[in-house]
Amino acid sequence: MTRRRVAAALAAASVLVIGLASPAAAHGVGGRRDLPLSLPQFLYAAFFALVISYLLLHLSWGRPRFAAAATGHMLGGIVAFTLGGLTLLLKG
Repeated sequence: MTRRRVAAALAAASVLVIGLASPAAAHGVGGRRDLPLSLPQFLYAAFFALVISYLLLHLSWGRPRFAAAATGHMLGGIVAFTLGGLTLLLKG
């Protein structure tokens, strides 16, 4: 399955869920026991929120973006120098 088909299926599922949901019924004021959702509905919603967010992340993040973090040189030279000096001052 190509990325376009996955994205189209995900978009269609999102439109279907948004179209069938009644937004006002999902809001609660008090704690979890006061919500108009049963526990299975709450768990299904949490599950789908996780699945959709991970699918969108997978589709939109094609290449590594934190390669500098793997080398240990995330900060620029001036920022690293300033933080190093500040650390020495605070320890001292």
